[in-house]
Amino acid sequence: MTHPSDVDLALYAGGETGRLRRWQIQRHLSRCGRCREEVASFCAAREGLRRGGGRIPQGVNWSRLAAEMKANIRLGLDAGEIVAQPQAPPLRLGWRPAVALGALTLVIVSGWWLHLPSPVSKEEVAETGVVLGAADGAIELREGAFSLTLVHPGAENVTYLVDFEGSVRARYVDSESGQVTIQNLYAE
Repeated sequence: MTHPSDVDLALYAGGETGRLRRWQIQRHLSRCGRCREEVASFCAAREGLRRGGGRIPQGVNWSRLAAEMKANIRLGLDAGEIVAQPQAPPLRLGWRPAVALGALTLVIVSGWWLHLPSPVSKEEVAETGVVLGAADGAIELREGAFSLTLVHPGAENVTYLVDFEGSVRARYVDSESGQVTIQNLYAE
């Protein structure tokens, strides 16, 4: 059996529960003697407070109590003013973040500088490997002292395509046959 909480029983004794909850508690009280006793004690305490609350205590200094209440109210209002004004802490970073930012900037600039492409002379290219090129009327593959040249004589409006994956392409319309000619050179 689930008993109502003490709060629910106290509210029931004072007549301050809603209709549904009051009906549920009444059903429970019809079967539970312990909870009926608890409600009876709440009713007795309530009646005792009602009888004792009608008398004014003797020897109370009402002027002093009024002054203390005013002081407490002023104190509460002043505290509320202080709390209501948000105060941001002063921004003080110190020298450590500045040093960290400088070091990070140095690393980024150094990395960028070291990855800049450097110009390569023709002699270095000839020694190092394969070179693909395009010129008027031809595309060429060179490796050291050897070369392969594909010439397209008499071609007009030649389109050259070069990519970074190692290929050169020439496209044109052959003036003799009227056919589209495509020449590709690949390097590995």
